[in-house]
Amino acid sequence: MLKRTLAMLLAFGLLAIPVASAAAQTPLQKLEKRGAFWATSVTDADGGHPIREVRWLWLSFGSVSTIPERGKERHSHPVLFWEHTCNEHFYRVHVTRHRFLLKFEGSTAVGCSGDEDDWLEHFFDAGPHWRLRRGALILTAPTGRIVMRPNPHRDIRERFR
Repeated sequence: MLKRTLAMLLAFGLLAIPVASAAAQTPLQKLEKRGAFWATSVTDADGGHPIREVRWLWLSFGSVSTIPERGKERHSHPVLFWEHTCNEHFYRVHVTRHRFLLKFEGSTAVGCSGDEDDWLEHFFDAGPHWRLRRGALILTAPTGRIVMRPNPHRDIRERFR
């Protein structure tokens, strides 16, 4: 009887492990499935408000593909995009359970940057910690805190129609 019970437990364990691992999502996948996020509050380390128009700050995740040389394999890597007012910034991103590890890749150069974009660049360069709480994405770094809500439209362009 003991051998049969152990055999059943072992068989169940072997069956349950692949099912559980298949259902597990990476932290990046958890964030990507929520689509884009819109800021609801931004505070600096002193409790001030470094961003006047919080509603224009958005963040989303995607991927960028490199154009391969002839005969080479095409590669893509995950990126984090953010925009405030007019310039869009993108970073190569590695998302851990608690942190965004970012490497600046580039931005548009519309010519409207200023103190607010500079503050946001420093914030994201610090590799902010993140957590999801009641649907909100909360980012914290030594320079401040940003609270964001998922975009209900999932498509960022819907915000502007």
